Amino acid sequence: MLLGALAVVPTMYYFSFNNLSLNNYKEYIERFGHKLKENEVTTEDGYIINLWHLIPDFPVNPEKVIFLQPGFASSGLCYFELQKKSLPYLLQEKGYDVWIGNNRGSKFSANTLQKMLKN
Repeated sequence: MLLGALAVVPTMYYFSFNNLSLNNYKEYIERFGHKLKENEVTTEDGYIINLWHLIPDFPVNPEKVIFLQPGFASSGLCYFELQKKSLPYLLQEKGYDVWIGNNRGSKFSANTLQKMLKN
């Protein structure tokens, strides 16, 4: 039963169980040789969302672009929990240009006012 409970642990707890900090997520994602580019997208109502792009090392075919959006109350990190067998890596190795979204309220999105107050 414990194994089943661990399978549904939210991403932030998964990373803390594995001695990983959410602050070094870029290093975590890039550890298998894939390059990550972060893009900030501002919504109409002023939210800033971090959109990730795994930079391909091959010419991009416009018909092979894929966007992964995590489920409610999750972030793009949920796609990287299977280490080198994670879905974004597998898709890129099959020739897809991979983009990953993040949800509002996750560590990777911020209200513009909140972000301005931090700086």
